Amino acid sequence: MPVDAAEPIPPGAPVPMPESVQPGPGSQGYQPSASFSPEALAPVGMEQPLPGQPIDAGPFANLGRMASDGSTMYEIPLGPCDYLGQGVACPPVWYLQENVRVLTRTRTRDDLLSFYYDPFTGTSEQRLSTKTLGLDGSLGYDTTLGRHLGRDVENRDHFLELTFWGLHNWEEHATATSARVNFFDGRYGTLFTPFVPTPDPTDTPVGGFNRAQRHEIFYESDLNNWEVNVRVTPRGRADRLVLLPTGRWRRELNPGHKWAFLYGARVMSIDERFQFISSGRINDASGNHDIAGYYDVRTHNTMLGIQFGLDFTQQHERWHWGVQSKVAGFVNFAEQYSDISTFDQSDLASINPNFSVGDQKNEVSGAVELRFTTRYMITPTFWVHGSYDLMWVAGLALAPENVRFSTDPIEEITANGTTFYHGLRMGVEWRF
Repeated sequence: MPVDAAEPIPPGAPVPMPESVQPGPGSQGYQPSASFSPEALAPVGMEQPLPGQPIDAGPFANLGRMASDGSTMYEIPLGPCDYLGQGVACPPVWYLQENVRVLTRTRTRDDLLSFYYDPFTGTSEQRLSTKTLGLDGSLGYDTTLGRHLGRDVENRDHFLELTFWGLHNWEEHATATSARVNFFDGRYGTLFTPFVPTPDPTDTPVGGFNRAQRHEIFYESDLNNWEVNVRVTPRGRADRLVLLPTGRWRRELNPGHKWAFLYGARVMSIDERFQFISSGRINDASGNHDIAGYYDVRTHNTMLGIQFGLDFTQQHERWHWGVQSKVAGFVNFAEQYSDISTFDQSDLASINPNFSVGDQKNEVSGAVELRFTTRYMITPTFWVHGSYDLMWVAGLALAPENVRFSTDPIEEITANGTTFYHGLRMGVEWRF
């Protein structure tokens, strides 16, 4: 039977027995007196003395005695909260979360990379684009170390949290092939690229990437995140004292909901690489010629900023569920580097672009996170939890979106990409 434990009790004074408290069904003949001693709040498992004998409660001697501000004299460690360890006056000193997470991310914008052209009918068909590659799930690591800083005058607990999650890596590959065909001016492949300055692709003077038999694209993306946050958790409803059937009293968490917020600094890095490789053989009036084209784009996003978050948690005796959200604003120190090289000695190619360009730009970017979470208590110091995470990141320099089919070097970086990540997170938490 719960009793509000929030009223302060002077040290050593007897505590009035609520009139509503009646003997439990298993208390056979037990009759509560008009008052009881704070020593009756000894943790479960402590032997009760016989009438008239002194009580040796050890470190729990002051258990149940409240200070004027409502806190127990033994707020830390967890001893006073013998059942759940999550009472209103019993925050953990340290906590450590260890998780694994599988994230999937969306594709980039759809830009043409490779197409098939039939000179006899004049028709073309797309073979590869920047959206061809679907990035499947990537396994990553997630850890948080928290430390209780103290309680403020508004009865809120403050925790310092150090968080790292990341080690996510996506790698995808796609290939398009074609046979060599007899054209009017020779025999060569039917794969072409946007390196086409003339209406008829077969007349293009740009070599290496056109009239190819094989086009390949490779895409790689890495994601890492670091955070330093202060989490502020207002203390919820007062703990309750539960009268057990044995006649003993026990302190327990009072089920209900609570809100928390956080603020802090955040660093996120997203590094990408996109490669377009072309190869083939051309037979013209001067003989057979091997051709090759190589386009390599590398982008780096180093985002520094601040963030704010809001959490809602519904507490029950052994399990919790809730929703967590974060909004972060960054300055993105974006970089882009591109290398283009071609090799084509056929009579059909008069332009073989070979150059390296790069650009840097400070772009405003942002991230929005949403997490649906649940956790279950195995012991007061060991929990298991799981969540489903969603995250939008905008203002990015994505490697595929910085591919430009131009024979002249273009140094300007494109840093307005958007990516959506989502996936499952599971792990454990120790509280001590």
